[in-house]
Amino acid sequence: MADSDDEFENIGFQGTTPVKVEKPPSRAKSNGRAVAGPSNTNSKPKTGRTRSNEPTNTIAQASVVPVEVSDTEEIEYVSPPQSQPQKPATARTGSKGKAPAGTAKKPNAAVQPPTKRGPPSVVEVMDVDEEDATVRKRRAGAQPSRGTGNQRTRDSDWKEEEKKLRIQLARVEDQLQTVDANRQQLVDQLEEAFHTRHTEAEEAMLQQAKQYEIRLKTQEEMIQELTSQLARVDALTREGKTSTLHFLTREAAEEERRGIEREVERLKDQLKQKDVVIAERDRKIVEHEGAIQVLRSDLKAEIENTKMVTSRHAGREPPSSATRGRSQPHHDDPKVGQAVRLYEDLTNLLVLDVQLEKPGTLGKEDILFRCIFSHRETTNGLNFTLREYCDFDDPSETERFTKKVMYTPYDLDKEPDQEYVEKLDFLSTQFTFNYTQLPVFLKSLNDAMERVTSEETADEEDE
Repeated sequence: MADSDDEFENIGFQGTTPVKVEKPPSRAKSNGRAVAGPSNTNSKPKTGRTRSNEPTNTIAQASVVPVEVSDTEEIEYVSPPQSQPQKPATARTGSKGKAPAGTAKKPNAAVQPPTKRGPPSVVEVMDVDEEDATVRKRRAGAQPSRGTGNQRTRDSDWKEEEKKLRIQLARVEDQLQTVDANRQQLVDQLEEAFHTRHTEAEEAMLQQAKQYEIRLKTQEEMIQELTSQLARVDALTREGKTSTLHFLTREAAEEERRGIEREVERLKDQLKQKDVVIAERDRKIVEHEGAIQVLRSDLKAEIENTKMVTSRHAGREPPSSATRGRSQPHHDDPKVGQAVRLYEDLTNLLVLDVQLEKPGTLGKEDILFRCIFSHRETTNGLNFTLREYCDFDDPSETERFTKKVMYTPYDLDKEPDQEYVEKLDFLSTQFTFNYTQLPVFLKSLNDAMERVTSEETADEEDE
């Protein structure tokens, strides 16, 4: 008997389905399925007297057609039907229902039993196929009923076959238990394999897999970087440039060297031009310093002249009402010169000349002051005139007038440094203000000169 699972499948066992035990042929059940053979069923043979006209050799075997059944259905057998014996022809007599004279009833002829066959060979369930089952069914159906003796023989045969089948069933159950035990052992081994930690070979494989992953990641980063570089190279190529490495020929190297030399010569020329500009500025600075020295000497001379003119006018003018009751200082008094110098140092404003012009609208003379404003931190000065005059606030009111001062710069067009003129802002143009705003005007002069001085200092530090 084969022990493999394929042999289990060949004999029709699925899982733990029990073996089907063949039953002795019995009366066919009406299950609605077509069965080959006559429509009437076999009946048990009568034990009484048999008719004499039954032939001895009219037993026919019913053909049995194998029917496929499922695992849950029982195997049905069709017993061979008894052929109906033909009645012998009898002479008709006048009396109805009576046998003719001279014909006595004969005893039943002995029926020759068919050749007795031995019990069907018991085939192991594992090797039984569909063809053997069909033959066994046909043999079982072909055996005629022989009365009580035959019935006992069949019962003994079936009991023996049932015993063998039970033995086979027990053997199959043992095999099933063995298979279940093997299956459980395999399940236990599988669970143990799942719960077992990695072996050395598996650990080595995992380490190698990690190394390959790191290597793959590094290669992907390198590919990404090379792709970005290739994109930049493509962009430069479209623009007509190239950044790829290539071998230069001697002619190309010489041409590149000549280009670099030309660039160096151009830069040297620019540097020489800048040196010339710097030298020119230095020369102008020296000239300006000389002019400043001349102007300072002229300023001193003008100051002395102004002092003389002031002392002269002070001697001619009559004393005012404020100073009428006290003695007037003499023009040769050195205290007057010290006072004037103090005012000049405090205000940085020098009055070079004073002129009295013809009377204006109110019959009063206009006073013209020619001044120069200088700062201790710069060599530049601002020359301007201040005209003092009277004017009406409202032309309709002739009794109310206001003293005003007109500021007029001069000699700015002769100034070589035009940046200095631009830094003066509003002081580079003519404007008029009230006489009472003279302190504000003086403060504006100081602020403007300090701004110019700070910017010049910043420029020198940058250089």
